[in-house]
Amino acid sequence: MKIIHKLTNLCFAFCLLAMAVLSVRCSDALEEDVFVDVASNNFFKNDKDAVTAVDAIYAKMRADGSVTGGSGQQEGWGGFGYGEATIFNYQQVQTDEMVVRWSGFGVFTNFTLTPSSYGNVGFVFGDLFEGIFIANNVLTNIEDNDNLSEEIQDRVKGEALFGRALFYSTALSIFGNIPKITQPESDPLNLPKQAPPSEIAQLVIEDLTEAASLLPESYSASDYGRFTKGAAFAQLARFQLNQKNWSAAIDAARTVMALGYTLSSEYSDIFSVNNESNLEIILTIPCIAQPGIGNTMVAHSGEPDFYAGGWGGHLARNEFYDTFDPEDQRKALLIKEYQSATGSMKTVSDGAMIIKYEVDPDRIGPWAGNDIVLHRLGEIYLTLAEALNEENGPNQESIDLINELRGRAFNNNPSKRIKLADFTTKESLRDYILAERSWELYAENYRRDDLLRHGKYIQQAVDRGISNAQSFHILYPIPQDEMDRNSELNQNDGY
Repeated sequence: MKIIHKLTNLCFAFCLLAMAVLSVRCSDALEEDVFVDVASNNFFKNDKDAVTAVDAIYAKMRADGSVTGGSGQQEGWGGFGYGEATIFNYQQVQTDEMVVRWSGFGVFTNFTLTPSSYGNVGFVFGDLFEGIFIANNVLTNIEDNDNLSEEIQDRVKGEALFGRALFYSTALSIFGNIPKITQPESDPLNLPKQAPPSEIAQLVIEDLTEAASLLPESYSASDYGRFTKGAAFAQLARFQLNQKNWSAAIDAARTVMALGYTLSSEYSDIFSVNNESNLEIILTIPCIAQPGIGNTMVAHSGEPDFYAGGWGGHLARNEFYDTFDPEDQRKALLIKEYQSATGSMKTVSDGAMIIKYEVDPDRIGPWAGNDIVLHRLGEIYLTLAEALNEENGPNQESIDLINELRGRAFNNNPSKRIKLADFTTKESLRDYILAERSWELYAENYRRDDLLRHGKYIQQAVDRGISNAQSFHILYPIPQDEMDRNSELNQNDGY
């Protein structure tokens, strides 16, 4: 049975942008108490207030702000889930892993996106900065707040710092030239200007480092899904890797590995319906098979006659599918041949369904109960392996880390292990690790950053026939409506 009481019962809290707080907290029966237009100076009066306020960060990770009817629940189409205004579409669909059938995504896959052509997918910029506002609001109001216990004050500060770093690191990757905002107040006569990317990067590193010092290693079951010390170091390791700060990435990854996480014995278990008990997972977005708070990955990829309610939009490219060793268990979660609802055997000709998340038999429509995995130990192994190679060249520890993952993928078949002697240069092992990351981490929001870090993002697009892809496409355009709201913003080069 799925745990219902996750992350304060998956409450949906949201801070209004005018120094007010709106929070929707759900009881076990999913009954709601709504507090609207509560001024910040009348809130943050006790530990419960502080926890309610920081819960809004978790809600923002899931939703794009739209509300379903009168339910007060934000639909899960945005944030770090799946759907239109999600990080997934920015970090995956322009890469060698993914193809999208829906015509509206052509501006992404063909590298023809303009500041005005985003449509519903363009909400991500605003969503990320709304998340940053929420974090700033919490940080401002808990600082030196004598109404809060020291334990909650430290923990909530750590959660807010982690949230701000998560939103900022994502915005930096996608848009590059963004404002640095660390206070919730805004002056309409002094609109925020873009900061040098190096300044944003330093803020992210500082926030994650402090968050790691404040956050606990674990929580009770009722608070499953909250940010932990391990999550902070995992995010830091990933960020330092993308910044090519190899030594810092090594240190952060080693710290995560010392915290007691263990690899799952089965790759598929990481993404099962009951994956909240999996010890490989470092951070998830908890999901329940209910509208607005479920996982829709399988619905987005599954053919309608394979998955009841499936939309069949996002597929793995045939070319990517063909890179897998036929014996690799990880390939088994990419489905090309399947038995349809009528019993006939069918083949997906233009790609492969991404059924990485186990089909939830108790799903409601597209909404499944598999928790969305944001950080896990398998990725930390590959981060450490790559950073060690960049620091020292081919080395036995990198090889051993990769072989741990390959052992799982190939049922411990010794013939599938790689050897240090196979790699005579840093470049050869670097290329191999990039390939191994694609096999291990596909559809987990890593691929665009991986290709950018390796300098292959644009060239790969050109190689697969996207002649429009140019060097400036390493960043997305800032949406035109954001430019219209803030005259101090300058558009990214090339757009």
